[in-house]
Amino acid sequence: MTDFTTGETIQGMLLETCRDDGISRPRVRVLWDQIPSDWRVEFPRKIREEYNLGSRFRADIKVCQKHNKDGTTKGQRYLRADTKSINHIKDFIPSTTVKAVSRKGSADGRTYDYLGQDNHIGLLAKLRDDALTVITESKITQNISTQHSRNEKIKSYVRQRALGICECCLNPAPFISRSGRPYLEVHHVQQLSEGGEDSIYNAVAICPNCHAEVTVGVKANEINQQLLDKLRQIEIT
Repeated sequence: MTDFTTGETIQGMLLETCRDDGISRPRVRVLWDQIPSDWRVEFPRKIREEYNLGSRFRADIKVCQKHNKDGTTKGQRYLRADTKSINHIKDFIPSTTVKAVSRKGSADGRTYDYLGQDNHIGLLAKLRDDALTVITESKITQNISTQHSRNEKIKSYVRQRALGICECCLNPAPFISRSGRPYLEVHHVQQLSEGGEDSIYNAVAICPNCHAEVTVGVKANEINQQLLDKLRQIEIT
């Protein structure tokens, strides 16, 4: 974990709205393991209330520290977002439609109710319907070398199905990409170049290590067969 100094500015940090146990108001955290997990971000209240929990942003943040009158430090360090630098990541869809709503009549205006529901199931169903409209034959384009096109609708569905967990090793994605999404790669179990179809029945979202192993590893055939069996259970039965 990196040792940050008070007053230091860190540019382009990936942030996420969240709710902490025992605290009513919505908060914002940094999605980077070099920042202590309990450091929270001072962030415009209007934005925290406007977007669903789990919404993601990019912003420059400054490391801050409060002090007592005698100059001694007060509490732990925290972060402050530069309001002008805040950029909402529009193509990231949170897994919930939960919003924080300030409770009317609360004495300090810091008491909230949370309204909404899990959005994953509905979103997954829509993406699946979109993916099933795709013609499953692999389209081949002639370039300097032969290339097989991969449909974005299928990739979107497969990544949403995985929910940030590698469908091979079942470990969390190794990092968050700049788009704000857990980084997983879409792998066609039966390769398109060998006649495999570009469809939800032949595609999984897996981490880079697993992707390398199922492509060139000594157990590639065995693991790919296990993935096919898993897909039959998920998508067919």
